[in-house]
Amino acid sequence: MPALSDRSFNPQAWRRLGLVAVGLGVVAGSVVASYWMYDEFIDKPRVLSRRFDDPLGRVSTHSILVADLGPRAVPTLLGDLASAQPDQRSKALELLASIDDPQVVPALGKALADSDIGVRMSAVSGLARTGKPEAGKYLWPLLQNSDDLLRLRAEVALGLCGEAADATRLLTVEIAKVQGSERHVMAWAAGRILRRLALESQRRVEDRQKQGQIDTPGEAKLSRSYVPAAPVPQTDDEAVQMQADVSATLAAIDAGKDLEAQAKRLDELTDLGFDTWNIGHQVAAQVLAIQGPLAFRHPAGSDTLAPARNMPTKLDLHRPKADAPSP
Repeated sequence: MPALSDRSFNPQAWRRLGLVAVGLGVVAGSVVASYWMYDEFIDKPRVLSRRFDDPLGRVSTHSILVADLGPRAVPTLLGDLASAQPDQRSKALELLASIDDPQVVPALGKALADSDIGVRMSAVSGLARTGKPEAGKYLWPLLQNSDDLLRLRAEVALGLCGEAADATRLLTVEIAKVQGSERHVMAWAAGRILRRLALESQRRVEDRQKQGQIDTPGEAKLSRSYVPAAPVPQTDDEAVQMQADVSATLAAIDAGKDLEAQAKRLDELTDLGFDTWNIGHQVAAQVLAIQGPLAFRHPAGSDTLAPARNMPTKLDLHRPKADAPSP
């Protein structure tokens, strides 16, 4: 063991140690710089170059990698909104909606004025996908739109991103202005909002109970919670029973009875679930699904299954016999 009076580690040795440290720092910096340069100038452009390989509503590794770029992909996608091709504008909106960035919701809102109806519907679906409350201010004006497809999709989208105030407005003001299926869509949207908020509150209490804490008012709201889809009937009898429940709920909504409870019940019975990439398809399908599992199976919307019709002719799987040879 060296003595305390040992002076072999002199200033020259300290200088050498410093040079070694500097050298290691340079090597580390070179590694970091090379990784950054590869990511910024090789990998990122390669990923973005394939952003249109997946058609609208479809997802593969290409779309996932673009979404994983996050805010770094936003400038390129915003530039795509000026494309002359509507399908590219629609795909850019779909990809933007999958990224959490402050520029996304305003860009989607601006796209609602696009000249192409497909792009406008993609913007509505994109706003629904974000699940952000600020998306509501862009969707509300669409409730005055004369285009039924766009208006009904906007109402469904409100159900995915709205807040308690939006649900109240739907049930106390807007629903009185409409009749028929649009009244049902508005009720569904309000019901989904209320159901989601109730689930968020329940999960927050459960989480805090696990931690031995007490829930206090005024806390920041949780991120948009997953809302389970309605059960899928497994048999014809289950489908008939569910249709009867849906029809009774719709009748109560038409009569204005306990709208809040009936709206939540309608969502429980008909929610298709939106934990999927193709939100646009789900938004469109939800407009129809609100009427129940059998409403579009029969022209008259019967709640009973019609018996299978007999085939007009018997199916003969035997080969015809060859004609006998003439004498």
